[in-house]
Amino acid sequence: MSRSSRIGLMLFLTGCSLPLPAADVLREQELARELEARTQAGEMVWLQAQGTRFQALYRDAATRETRGAIVLLHDADSPLDAPGLLRELRKRLPDRGWATLALQGPLREAGADDYLPLMPETLTRIDTALGYLQERKPDNLILLGYRQGGLAVLRYLEEKSDAKVGAAILLDLRPNGDPEHDTALNDALGKAELPLLDILGGKEGVDDDLIQQRRHLMKHNAGYRIVPLTDTDHRLEGWNDMLINRIHGWLRQLPTKDARPPGP
Repeated sequence: MSRSSRIGLMLFLTGCSLPLPAADVLREQELARELEARTQAGEMVWLQAQGTRFQALYRDAATRETRGAIVLLHDADSPLDAPGLLRELRKRLPDRGWATLALQGPLREAGADDYLPLMPETLTRIDTALGYLQERKPDNLILLGYRQGGLAVLRYLEEKSDAKVGAAILLDLRPNGDPEHDTALNDALGKAELPLLDILGGKEGVDDDLIQQRRHLMKHNAGYRIVPLTDTDHRLEGWNDMLINRIHGWLRQLPTKDARPPGP
């Protein structure tokens, strides 16, 4: 049982009303100031959700034709422009015709590992980001989440079935042994109806049981694709070129709004 679950059970049994873990606003503000000082002109965007200002980084498509826009969500406890895969996707997908908007998710104190209590705030930020993009790139809005960011994507689709999102991409989203997290993950996967690209990797490949479990959970979704990769870091680091090609290729094959999802 996760720390927040144990606290919730304790409060229920004792009748107390102590708050569950909350976002560390001061930490987020400090990181925002540092990022603002070194961000390329025109990329920084300030958005607001439920009275809280948060940062995002926007890059317009670098091609004559814009294919759409992608909202990128980092793993839990990740600064907005941390080095790694998400930064590469944010900077390089515009060269393929996709505008990108990377969001700063709500942060807890450094080192905290339980982010599920912050999920509602994360979902409001996704909603705000999509609203921002709809004013600029109203067609082909895509959600992409890395690890815990992928769970936020699924939870958003679960709660906002009427959202104007065309598809979703999950990167390295796997069970972590926390019953609360894993139950939320499986429930959300089982309800996902949009075309979904699910990329997993590992040095020795991806466990067959996990692949079969995902396919079983997603058997109702004809637009689901799972891509298990071998000989990769399990966090998918170091394979940026291949991943960008995979993502772009899959997005190009998506059906139009009025078409049915592609068959299996």
